[in-house]
Amino acid sequence: MEKQLLIWKFEIYGKVGWEHSIERGKKIKREEISVCILRVGGTNCDLETQRAFQELGAQAKILHVNELIKNKNLMDFQILVIPGGFSFGDYVRAGAILARLLSAKLDKEIRDFVEHNRAILGICNGFQVLVEYGLLPGVEGIP
Repeated sequence: MEKQLLIWKFEIYGKVGWEHSIERGKKIKREEISVCILRVGGTNCDLETQRAFQELGAQAKILHVNELIKNKNLMDFQILVIPGGFSFGDYVRAGAILARLLSAKLDKEIRDFVEHNRAILGICNGFQVLVEYGLLPGVEGIP
């Protein structure tokens, strides 16, 4: 039996980056998908998120933000997941501290990741991090 291909397309968001990848014929087998699940103090559900991606056939790795900052290897992954919880205790505002840390230490890598049409998923607090970072369409940041 031929292996199924996962085509990156999110119907909810229409053509936000994904149609361009599909038009260029970029298809990837599920087992070739590599997922980075970011971990910092206060985040949770990282193990459940890892298991969900593994159940879909992807390779999912939980990385502490310091490891990602040190190795600068974000482009080794096709998907970045910022899980829920209370990153850094949600002091200041929900997701604000992690967003500032990512912006200060990984901004070039994250923007390259987005420019290469790779997916970023923010779950609960992770979505708040994306808002604080300015990565969403219509928010100051990447259009």
